[in-house]
Amino acid sequence: MSSNLSKRVNELENSILLLEKMQTYLRYSKIPTSELIRALAYNENFTALTFLKVCSQKIEQGEAFPEAWKSGIFLWKDTRMNEKDKEILSGVSDILGSSDYESQVNSLGLTAALLEQNLKEALAAKNTTGKLYRSLGVLIGIGMAIFIA
Repeated sequence: MSSNLSKRVNELENSILLLEKMQTYLRYSKIPTSELIRALAYNENFTALTFLKVCSQKIEQGEAFPEAWKSGIFLWKDTRMNEKDKEILSGVSDILGSSDYESQVNSLGLTAALLEQNLKEALAAKNTTGKLYRSLGVLIGIGMAIFIA
């Protein structure tokens, strides 16, 4: 259980980094959405965000970005992000390619801020609940040793 909490924290941190990277690409490169997703999907920093590759592949197959993005997140099974996290992240489908670059950058910043709030909650849960699980594991081990002896 403690590792699940750590994985969620890691995925949230990577998602925030992803949004910041998107902002940078939009601000300085102004590349099309399909190229942006392709570049990020094969970036080694985002290998844990497996939905990116699914999204990129769907775009290459001709699917529109909003549907490909939502589909990628919906099909993301090896995640520990909760539904609230995924819902916030799926909102990117309404942002990219929908308006001018500056509006997209600002909207991505707001999305990152929402994920940062969830990250704070996840860190608090990891620090409190994670310690509880670790302590219980040690106590159960000691109890089993006493019971067996």
